[in-house]
Amino acid sequence: VGELFDAVVDLAAQAYQLLAADPRFEVATRPTLSTLVFRWAGPDERADAVTLHVREALFASGAAVVASTTVDGRHWLKFTVLNPRTSIEDIAEVLD
Repeated sequence: VGELFDAVVDLAAQAYQLLAADPRFEVATRPTLSTLVFRWAGPDERADAVTLHVREALFASGAAVVASTTVDGRHWLKFTVLNPRTSIEDIAEVLD
């Protein structure tokens, strides 16, 4: 169980690097466990609406379950890596 937990924490760290390097996104903080908090890095007046729309579209498509949260009154996506079979390619596909 410990190895599986370490695998998802390591994957979240890799995904953080992917998000931090991508100008389409901003990341709230470096993950310490397996949860990534990020949002679309577009104009502030549209970012909240786009972020919520993305969450709803992903859920409706069945491609991924991404939660939402608020940070400093703004909407953010919250992606928690729980499945140790998830790959960085899977995460990149969801981000695209």
